[in-house]
Amino acid sequence: MRQFLTWFSLSFALVVQADVQTEAYAYTGRLALDITKVPFSRYGSTVAFSKFTEENLASFHATGLPIGVYMRSVYGDQRTHPVFRVELLDADKAVPFVVEAGPSLLRLKAAKGIVEFCIAASDRVKFRGHGVSLRLIAQDGALAVPNSANHWEINSERVMEKYMLWATHGDLHMDAPWNGLSNLRIAATFSPDPGNWSVEGEIDTYPSVWTPHQSSETFDDSVRAV
Repeated sequence: MRQFLTWFSLSFALVVQADVQTEAYAYTGRLALDITKVPFSRYGSTVAFSKFTEENLASFHATGLPIGVYMRSVYGDQRTHPVFRVELLDADKAVPFVVEAGPSLLRLKAAKGIVEFCIAASDRVKFRGHGVSLRLIAQDGALAVPNSANHWEINSERVMEKYMLWATHGDLHMDAPWNGLSNLRIAATFSPDPGNWSVEGEIDTYPSVWTPHQSSETFDDSVRAV
């Protein structure tokens, strides 16, 4: 009887294994990332996007910072340093949003609009949005320097890195009051064009000297290139 039960168990296991192996896996093309655990970035990039929560603040060396989505520097050995906290605005008020992330696109969805990010190159982040404004809040110690054609250079003290911000569609407003020694705060707000409620912009990273570049590449081209 014991031999019969052993034979029956082995036979059943082989049948179950055969059924499992015959099921073909169909890739749907949809790969979701949880940016509380896996950062949104690309190979060779100097930046990454992560969501800070009460549970993971310590692992990002970010204890004391507000929770939320952050753009972080991963340049050189700067593996955990936050640079900008990301907010979506409706009528100049921060609104909650849902995060959707895949290998090539980070999407922030609010009730009245959406903003999408792609990392177009190792040193270049592009974004576009509709219906809402995007606000980037720099960390304490950063310095804001106006450049030509409403470009703003943000010098991040924490990571010793520079960032150039500008709007390619819509408007960029910089809130960076100066007290004679430093900026009291730095908040860059990208507002939609009132004609079509869309906004686009760019964030370039550069450790030393930055020169303006002209590119005919669109946001969609950048996503496909990732």
